[in-house]
Amino acid sequence: MPIVFKPDFKKRLAQLPRLADGLIDAKLKRDAVSLVKIFHDGIKNNSLGLQTLSRLTIDSKRRLNLPAPETPLYGKGDKEPDKSYMNMLRIRKVKGGYTVQPSIARHHKSKLRLRDLFEVHEYGAIITVGEGENAKSIRIPPRPAFLKAFTIFGKKKIKEETSKTVKKAIERYIAEGKEASISESKRKMLEGIDNFFSKLKE
Repeated sequence: MPIVFKPDFKKRLAQLPRLADGLIDAKLKRDAVSLVKIFHDGIKNNSLGLQTLSRLTIDSKRRLNLPAPETPLYGKGDKEPDKSYMNMLRIRKVKGGYTVQPSIARHHKSKLRLRDLFEVHEYGAIITVGEGENAKSIRIPPRPAFLKAFTIFGKKKIKEETSKTVKKAIERYIAEGKEASISESKRKMLEGIDNFFSKLKE
């Protein structure tokens, strides 16, 4: 039995490779946005299970009239969108996808670059204040907000598969066009899509 496609359906099939690339790129960007949102909301809602602040730190934040003084890493929250810790992650387009990384802007209080402050809070640090006999060591415990956010993100990703998501989108795209004039041709066409995505996963 011959395989016959109507003209506009042929055009749709010819556009599949470019469409797949666009869908995959969009999916990767959505993943990056999702990771940033988990990080931001986790700090804002104090839901990442980070080590609590000391009473001295909380009292100091209250004196500075900072919002949510008991919430770790919150600082000024959304009041300093470009210089606050919870808003520091930036999404960058790179070849083959996107990266999520700390900003190089300086923090509103410490004046450290946010990417340097990121290392302090993710891994912890011991800072010496003062000199000589008056020197004191202050221990900053690790509060790995990014690691916690990435763990939550990873658990969500396990439940979905990019190739299946893209395949569904393409199947919807094809369904919007005119059906192949013979059902056998549609079956073979869907088999071709399966093969296409199998190669994407290799």
